[in-house]
Formats: sequence, structure tokens, C-alpha cells
Amino acid sequence: MRRWCSRRKYKIQNDMKYVITDSIGDNGVTLNFYYELDENDLECRKIEIVGGGILGFASKEFSFRGTEVSKTPLLSKEEINNIPGHTYRLISQEEFESMWDMVIVVASQKNKE
Repeated sequence: MRRWCSRRKYKIQNDMKYVITDSIGDNGVTLNFYYELDENDLECRKIEIVGGGILGFASKEFSFRGTEVSKTPLLSKEEINNIPGHTYRLISQEEFESMWDMVIVVASQKNKE
């Protein structure tokens, strides 16, 4: 059985930023990407939700379903919001952590099947 890191492994750091980007794909399916970003806007953890279901998630230590953290900074709020159909908004650390915990539980359950 595979084990996923919980948020307890991650120290609370005041310089982290938590972001969600939303868009509608060509097929009309909603895409939501949750990010934990460092002070350079590099991804530390990422969650990909497609049509309300988990596509994948990743940290610097592991990936699930092919999702990986990027080695380049996330586009700025202005750049993302200027892409038609895309939105960028800051979220709380608690909102990110709640989603992170949920995807770990779901992935652990699916891994047992």
C-alpha cells in the first residue's frame, strides 16, 4: 500500500501563498488547480481537479496520476486573469490544507481497491 504525506510534514511558513485557478476547458468541463507557492511563486504542492473529480496531486516529494509540480514560477494573477475564461484568486492556507487532506484520503481509498 502506498502512503501519502499529510500536511503535518509541511511547516507553516508565512511566506507561502495559496492560490486557486479556475477555467473551463474546450469541452465545457471545469478545471480547478490549487497551488501552494513559495516566495518565488514556485509550486510546492499542487492539486488538479477536473469536473469535480481528482485528476492528480503532487508535492516536491511525490506525484499522483502524473501530476507534477512545475519548475517554473506560476504566471502572475494579471497574466492568468487576462487569459479568456481563466481566473486566479488567493485562498487561505486552511482552504488549501482542507483540499489537500481530502485528496490524500481519496487517493488512499482508491489505492486500497
